[in-house]
Amino acid sequence: MSTPHKEPIVTSAPPSPWVTRKQRLQGSAMLFLGISLFGLSVSGTLATAWLPLSALLLGTGIWWLQYPGKEPAEAEHSEEPPAESSAALPATPLLVQQAAEQLDEALMLFDIATARFTYVSSGYHKLWQRDPAALLENSRDWLAGLSVTERWQLLRTLCHHRHDKLPYRIEFPLSAGTHQHKWVQMRFYPEQDEQGNNHRLVILADDITEIRYQEERLRFEANHDALTGLPNHKLLKERLARWLDTPPANGMSLFVLDVDHLKHINDVYGHAAGDQVLREFAERLCTTIPADSMLSRLSSDEFALISAGQNGKPLAERLLNAMRYPFIIDDQPCYLTVTVGWSHYPRPGVTVETLLHEADMAMRTAKQAGRNRAQNYTQEMGKQLLDTLQLGQDLLRAVNSNSFEIYYQPIYELSTGRLSGAEALLRWQRQPGEWVSPQQFIPLLEESRLIIQLTDWLLWETGKQLKVWRERWPHFRLSVNISGLSLQDERLLEHANQVRRELGFPASALELEVTETAFISEPELACQIARELQQAGFSLAQDDFGTGYSSLISLQRFSPDRVKIDRSFIRNLLTDESSRTMVESILLLVHKLGMDVVAEGVETLEQLALLRELGCDYIQGYYSGRPLPVAAWQQIAEQLESREFGFEPRQLVI
Repeated sequence: MSTPHKEPIVTSAPPSPWVTRKQRLQGSAMLFLGISLFGLSVSGTLATAWLPLSALLLGTGIWWLQYPGKEPAEAEHSEEPPAESSAALPATPLLVQQAAEQLDEALMLFDIATARFTYVSSGYHKLWQRDPAALLENSRDWLAGLSVTERWQLLRTLCHHRHDKLPYRIEFPLSAGTHQHKWVQMRFYPEQDEQGNNHRLVILADDITEIRYQEERLRFEANHDALTGLPNHKLLKERLARWLDTPPANGMSLFVLDVDHLKHINDVYGHAAGDQVLREFAERLCTTIPADSMLSRLSSDEFALISAGQNGKPLAERLLNAMRYPFIIDDQPCYLTVTVGWSHYPRPGVTVETLLHEADMAMRTAKQAGRNRAQNYTQEMGKQLLDTLQLGQDLLRAVNSNSFEIYYQPIYELSTGRLSGAEALLRWQRQPGEWVSPQQFIPLLEESRLIIQLTDWLLWETGKQLKVWRERWPHFRLSVNISGLSLQDERLLEHANQVRRELGFPASALELEVTETAFISEPELACQIARELQQAGFSLAQDDFGTGYSSLISLQRFSPDRVKIDRSFIRNLLTDESSRTMVESILLLVHKLGMDVVAEGVETLEQLALLRELGCDYIQGYYSGRPLPVAAWQQIAEQLESREFGFEPRQLVI
C-alpha cells in the first residue's frame, strides 16, 4: 500500500453564529464537494465539464454558510425541530446527492463519533461491486475487497491520521474475493466542529488502476530494453549493487558478452534482421542460464549476466555453445559467435563499476585474442590496461607535438640494380632509449582516430623530403603507408593534392600504400577514394599481399599500381616449396594484370638471386638496406646511388 500523501490545506469559511447547525453541515458538505470536484477537474482526473457544477457547489456552500437566517431570539421560537446529531442527520442536501450520483467516483461521509458512514453514493458500487446500503449497515463492508495484510495496513494508517487537520490520501489494491485486480485511491477531508475537533470525514474514492498501470509501464520502459525486454544497464547496476551487499553463499560472477560481427548482419541483411538476431540471441541465453541469474542488455551488441558461483568457466562454455546453431535469416542459415569475459565476487575493494569494468576488460582481451572464446579477469589485465592507458596519453602528446621520426628504407629495381625509391616508416622514441614498436602504437592511433591527424603531418614531412630527393634522383618514388581510417577520410585527396602543388612534385612520385583491411569496414567509400587518388595521378600499392583472407578481392576492387609480397613468403622462399609456389603464382597473376611486384623482407643474396630469376621487379629488405633517418641517407647518398647487385656475397653498404 502506498504511503499517504499530504494534500493542500482545504478549509471552509468560519460559520456565521446565526446559521443553524443543520445549515452549517449542509453548507460544509457542499463546500467540500465543490472544492473536491473543482480540484479533480482542474487536475484532469475528471472531465472539465464538471467545472460549472463544482463552481455552483462552491458558491452555494459559501452562501449557505454566510446566510444570516433567523436572529437568535427568533430561533428560540422557531418551529423547526432541534438540531439532530450527525449520525441522525440526512447525509447531504438533495442537490449534493444528485451531483454525487452522477460521478464515477464514490462520495462517502463518515461520522467519527459513531464510526459509521452516513452517506454513500452509487459510485461505491462501481468500485467495490457492492451495494452502498451494505456500507451504511456495516461500516467495515468496504474492507471486504482487501487481503488481511492490506486491511491491517490500511486501518493502521487511518488510525495514525485520525487527528490530522489536513487532507490526506491513501492508495491500495482491491484483489480479494471476486474483485478483478484494481487500484483505489481514497481522499480524506477532515471536517472540524466548533471546538476544532475532527467530527466528520468527507471521502472521495476513485479507480486509479489505469494510472497505476501507466506508471508501471513507464517504470518498466525506464528499466528495460525495448527490443529484447531484458533489464537495461540502469537496472543491472541496481540489481548488481544488491547482490554485492548480500552475495550468495558461494559468491557470484558477472559476465559481459559481445555478439561478434553483428555489424556485418546489419550491413548485409538490414537492421531488421539484426534486431531479429538480437531477440533470438536473448531468448537462447534465457533458456541457457541458471534460474537464479539475471540477463541484461548493455548496448547494441553487448549483454551482461549475473549468476551465482565464482567458477564461471562452465557457464561461459554453455554461453559459447548456445551459438553453435545457426540463425535463420531470409530462410538462410547464418552462423554467429560470441565473445565472453567474466569477473567474480567477493574480493576486497570491488564495487559495481569495478566489477563491470573487469568483466568488460576480460571480454575485450578475448576479442583481441581472436573472438569466439571466453576469458576471466586477471590482475595482469589491470596492469596491462594501466600501461596501455599511459601509453595512450604519451602517444597523444607525441601526436600534438609531432614527436615522431621518419625512417626511410631503400627500394631497388632488380633489372638494373639501381635505387628506385624508398618507403617512409614511422618511428617513435617514447623516452630516451625506449623505442615503441609500430605494431604497438599504430593500433592505438587507429582506435583513437589520431591516425588521421598524424597522416596529415606525415604527408607534409615526406613530401618535403621527396622534393629534395627528386632533385638528385629524378625518377625517385616515395611510398607512404595509409591506414584504413585515412582512406575513408574524404579530405585525403584534397590534402595530398595540396602537398603536391605547394611542394612542386608530380603526383606519380608519391605512392600510397594500403592493406586489404582498409577495405573491410567501409569498402565502397574506401574504393571510391582510392579510385579518385589514382585518377589524380597518385600511385597506389597493396601492402602485405597474401596475408589476408580477401587479397584477390581487394586486388580486383581498386587495381593498385604495385603489389608488395609480404615478408612471410620471402622468409621461407628457399626452404619451403609452398612459399616458392605462392610467390611464383603471385608474380604470374600480378604481371598478367599489368602491375609491378615488390618483394619485402629480402635478407640474403640467395633470396635476391631467386627473385630475379622468377621475374620480380623490385626488392626491399635488410640485404639492400635497413631503414635509416634522413641524416644517415645524406651521408651515404653516393653509395646508395651506385649500389649494384651481383651474385657474389659482399659487405653491405648500409
